[in-house]
Amino acid sequence: LAMKIIHPNLLKSKNALTRFIEEAQVGAQLQHPNIIPVHEFGELPDGRMYFTMKEIRGKEFTDLIDSVHNAANEDGWAIAEDGSTFRQLIQIFHKICETIAYAHTLGVIHRDLKPENVMIGGFGEVLVVDWGIAKVLGTEEYTEEEDFVQTSRNEQNVMATRMGMVAGTPAYMSPEQAAGRIDLVGP
Repeated sequence: LAMKIIHPNLLKSKNALTRFIEEAQVGAQLQHPNIIPVHEFGELPDGRMYFTMKEIRGKEFTDLIDSVHNAANEDGWAIAEDGSTFRQLIQIFHKICETIAYAHTLGVIHRDLKPENVMIGGFGEVLVVDWGIAKVLGTEEYTEEEDFVQTSRNEQNVMATRMGMVAGTPAYMSPEQAAGRIDLVGP
């Protein structure tokens, strides 16, 4: 197991606490083979919040991308020293797309999807990680018959991202996200 614990300095920040709790709630509800399962959420005796999840052993997708690109030459793609291939990168990308499509069906948008937030396990497992700034769409986008992710934050409509606010990694943002047009950010 791995345990994520909120930093003591963040206990005074309502926004940080709300986002931490939401990350745990989102992770616990996204039941997919390519998303790290959250097992437990709680509070330590000193007041810090925590959640536990499966420990990941592997490397970032970035490392495989770099290996394959470094092995390429004027003749085209080649097998990298670590055995990675361009075909393997495409297969991993396909799994990432399937994972994100699953999250979208439940009303969750990752908002920080980048190679550093995809881990490749020792046996080829593909895991999309770091759902800390995920946007959980409101229940109005779904009928009562459909499944969707619910969190304390979206149920109470607290700490909603305001128009013009930008969260995420600039080089990987959609144009509407980079412009702070949260009303246009969606699946």
